[in-house]
Amino acid sequence: MRWPFPLVPQVDELLSSFLVRASHLHGLAPYRFCAYHFPNIPIWNRDIDRSAPDALLIAIAEKADLPWEQVVGMTLRSAATTLGSDVEGNSPWINAVGVYHRLRRRWGQQYCPACLIEHPVFYRSWRLSFVVTCRRHQVRLQDACPHCDVPLAIHRQQLSACLCHACSLPLSRKAADSPLSARALWLAQSRWEHALTDNHAMISRARIPAQALFQGARVLMNLIKPSGSIGPKTHSVTMELARVEKRAEVLLHLERLIEQWPDGFSAAARQRHLTQRSFVRWSLPDWLGTVVDQLPRGNSRAGAAHRGTNSIRARLEASRRQGGAWRTARAELLWRAANP
Repeated sequence: MRWPFPLVPQVDELLSSFLVRASHLHGLAPYRFCAYHFPNIPIWNRDIDRSAPDALLIAIAEKADLPWEQVVGMTLRSAATTLGSDVEGNSPWINAVGVYHRLRRRWGQQYCPACLIEHPVFYRSWRLSFVVTCRRHQVRLQDACPHCDVPLAIHRQQLSACLCHACSLPLSRKAADSPLSARALWLAQSRWEHALTDNHAMISRARIPAQALFQGARVLMNLIKPSGSIGPKTHSVTMELARVEKRAEVLLHLERLIEQWPDGFSAAARQRHLTQRSFVRWSLPDWLGTVVDQLPRGNSRAGAAHRGTNSIRARLEASRRQGGAWRTARAELLWRAANP
C-alpha cells in the first residue's frame, strides 16, 4: 500500500530526513510511522543513511512511489565508494552519529540554521567530515542543539525536525561566531567537494583520482595536524568523530599543505621529525608515496635490534607500503622463518 500523502525528496536530502518528513506529513511519530509501514525492518537503531539494507530501500521505493535509484541516492552509498572502505566500524570522511539503541551519542549530524528555517530538510553533504560551512549562507555548520548541546536525533522529535528532541527548543538559533574565517573554510572545503563530484582533483598541476586524494589526505590528517586539533594526545579522535570546530581547524591545515605541495609537506615533516618509517603502517597512494620516499629512512625504534633490508620486518613494511596483501605476506614469511 502506498502512502496516502506522497512526498517528493529534496535535492541531496538524507534518507532519514525524508522518512521523518514523511512521518510528520502523515501526522505520526517516526517510530510509529515506520513500524506500521516497515514492520520487522530495523530502522532507528542503526545509521540508515550509511547502511540501510536493500529490503528497506525497496520498501520505501514502493511506498513512496519513487524510482529505486532515487531512494538509493538519498543514502551515503555513492559517497562511501569514493571516500574509502570502513575503518574500525566507521566510514572514512563520513561523520559518525554514535548509534546506541535509538539514541545518538556523537555529533555527526550537522546542519545550517539558516537552511533549516527555509526548509526542514537535512542534506547528505552535512554528514561529510570535510563539509563545515554552508555554501549558500556562508556560515559554519552546527553539530548540536544550540541550547543544550545535545547531538541531533531528528527521529526522536515527534512535532518537527526543526526542534531539539531533548529540550524542544528551535535548532535554528545561530551559535556563537567562530574565530575561523568562513571564506577560508569555504575555499578549503570546495577542493574536497569538487573532488567528490568530479571524481578527480589537481595537486601541484597533477591530476589524481578522487579516491587517491581522500586516501592520502586521511594519512596526512593522522600524522600532520595542529597540536590538539582533533583531540587530546592521550585520546586521539579521528576526523569522523571530531566536532565541527576541530574538523574545521584540520581542514584549513590540510589546505595549506596541499596548496604548497610538496614543499609544504616536506617542511611540516621536518618540523615533526617524520621519516619514511612514520608511514609504514599506511597504504600510500602514488601522489603521497613519492614524496614520502624523499624523507629520511629513519631508525628502528629504541631498544629494537637492527633489521636489514632482507629481514622479515623490512619485507613486511615494504609489502605494506606497496599496498599489497601484507597479512598474507606476513603468514608466508613467518612460515618460512619457522621452517627453514
